Amino acid sequence: MASCSDSTRAMPADSMQQLGDLELAEKLRREDPEHYATLVRMHLSFVLDLAVEESEPVEKQSGKAAKKWFGTSKVRKQSKGVMEGAPLTQEGICQVYQLIEFLKDEPNITQEGIFRRSGKISRQQELKALLNQGQALNLDQGNYSVHDCASVLKNFLADLPEPLLTDAHYQAYCQVAEMCSTDNTEAEEPVRLLRSLQLLLLDLPSENKALVTDLLLMLNQVASHEDKNKMSADNLSTLFTPHLLCPRKLSPEEFHANSQLMSRVVSFMIKQGNNMFKVPPKLATDIRAYWADKDKAKEEHEAVTTVFSFVDRQLTAEANSSNPTEAALAQLYAHIQSLPESANKRRLVKQFNKENGQGTPLVKKQPNARSLGDSIKRHIFTKALKRYKQQEKSASADDLLKVSLVSHKVTLRIQRFSFRSYH
Repeated sequence: MASCSDSTRAMPADSMQQLGDLELAEKLRREDPEHYATLVRMHLSFVLDLAVEESEPVEKQSGKAAKKWFGTSKVRKQSKGVMEGAPLTQEGICQVYQLIEFLKDEPNITQEGIFRRSGKISRQQELKALLNQGQALNLDQGNYSVHDCASVLKNFLADLPEPLLTDAHYQAYCQVAEMCSTDNTEAEEPVRLLRSLQLLLLDLPSENKALVTDLLLMLNQVASHEDKNKMSADNLSTLFTPHLLCPRKLSPEEFHANSQLMSRVVSFMIKQGNNMFKVPPKLATDIRAYWADKDKAKEEHEAVTTVFSFVDRQLTAEANSSNPTEAALAQLYAHIQSLPESANKRRLVKQFNKENGQGTPLVKKQPNARSLGDSIKRHIFTKALKRYKQQEKSASADDLLKVSLVSHKVTLRIQRFSFRSYH
């Protein structure tokens, strides 16, 4: 479980093999934050329709946010308390962590209506003042009720300059919300949904990630006592979605619609609990490969690499607009490149290279040259037409339709096979 000191804790000096995936990821984040951020975004672009260049590294975003907040105006120069809408800091996390720890304890977590019922405003104002002063609290003395502490925690999140999950990947969360639809029956969607959210959490600034870890784990425990506190994951997501995912500048109408849409995402995150903070297997493999070849990775201006092969989304879209078969073949080639080394893999790569020279099959510009996709379609058409011409001297319209369907089925089969390359 995360705590207010996790983001600064030094990693143990053990061998890389003995460290867990999350420990190696955090070590990479500290020692090479730019490489870490780019690698996470690269994998995020594999599971969502996002380009790696759409957002800057976490530290650059945090720097911009701080610069915008602490501007040149006199009003912005005035310091705010950690409970009064100041940007999220380690100090603020340590203060509200006292509230989270108190709310998790028995019998506090089983209090009916926790986070739904409001306490006494005068006690809440007194509690906020103490937290602003940085005082250590003994909440077990009973001076403040469970509902007082829960309300102060919610108000703290509501007063942050931006939602806790930040605005940087708002469009990504919109895509994730579509995956949460109950109408989606694709077998691979739950895994893709989990992987997307894991990567988005890994891409958060360190302060945001520390607090959201504590918060979601606490909400997961609250939901596990639904029989006593009457608060399910769906109830909790309705209350916390505005503070976690909704941009502050939305109109009231947009804010309401956004909260309803995003609440399914937050509910899923609460239900998943600790699973949300695991490193996706493919990213973990790339991170271990980085540490295994650390000396090479430290070379100046080295490009971020991945041991997995994927298709560039923009180039694939351009190719698909003119020739969907070529796009499917490019994806198939990427899948073959990701297979373990074997005689069969070398044979397939050699066959592709023979058709295209070197590299992933591309749309050839020469007017007289035929690509591998064209060769496949031409072979299918020629073979089918010969068969029908042997039966009849002139092919009917139905015959030509049958030939076209054969070619289309082959194209779809290639596309379906290559689509599974990441999942």
